[in-house]
Amino acid sequence: MKRKIKMNKLTMRIVSIFLMSTLPIVIALFIVNYYAIDQVKKQVFSSNKNILSVYMDQIDSQLNNVREFLRKMDAQQNYINGFQSQDKEKIYYSANNYRRLITTEITNHQYLEGFLLFSENNYQYVYSFSEDSFENYFDRVNIIDYIMDIHIKKNDILNKWCYVLVEDKAYLIYTYRLGDSYFCSWTSIQKLTYPTIHWKIEDDAIVAIEKKGDSLNNFKTESPQLQVLSENKDQKESKNLTSEQVWTITEDSSQGDFQLIAYIYSKNVLKPFINILYIAVIILLLFFLIIPFILLLL
Repeated sequence: MKRKIKMNKLTMRIVSIFLMSTLPIVIALFIVNYYAIDQVKKQVFSSNKNILSVYMDQIDSQLNNVREFLRKMDAQQNYINGFQSQDKEKIYYSANNYRRLITTEITNHQYLEGFLLFSENNYQYVYSFSEDSFENYFDRVNIIDYIMDIHIKKNDILNKWCYVLVEDKAYLIYTYRLGDSYFCSWTSIQKLTYPTIHWKIEDDAIVAIEKKGDSLNNFKTESPQLQVLSENKDQKESKNLTSEQVWTITEDSSQGDFQLIAYIYSKNVLKPFINILYIAVIILLLFFLIIPFILLLL
């Protein structure tokens, strides 16, 4: 009986020694790891927010230049009356002058896909495309038809860049109205986000442009530009990701209803810290596995 009591006391002493020596280390690992994760997350958000802000400023500056060009295009030489008249000779003269202006201007804007000028009064229109466009012939036909048949009939689309989907392809469209005519310009999201593939951000990160407020909601859908997920990522897997698994960093545009977004897979950034947590758990498991062997030796 005394031997049993003595063994129980010895067991308790051994367990206590292990607990006092091991638990503080494990608890410290968890605390330090949690703090480190929080600091790393803040650093990732801060650095990538700065990158997004710089690039969004560049985009906004270019889009504003296009906006100012369309608004002032008819200020010096008044072609608008001839362009939207019923006189064929005046229409021809005005349309040619407009075509010359926009064909020259489009070479000054690296982010632009095209210009479209359209008169609702006589259905006359002229257009010009960028030589380094990301569009094919059918894309151009689709966007021109969309602007003339659908977009200009919408409410709240004037004097700002609007995010739209045309045949599953995302665009920004600007529309300025003068008399019965519409001066429009557009660019594809694909062209705007193309430079971001060379950015040195986190592994497997994706940079996209979405309508304001969509972010992770669109990340779970078949959003056109997000179909360019990294090759080692499964598109089906991406639809079920949560805000904890994917960090979203956004930067709003001052020129329209869209935002620049960086999607970052958190597990890639936090992998070293997750490994530390695994080590802590293994230490605890080993502790509970070793105790019975020690007791058997006694």
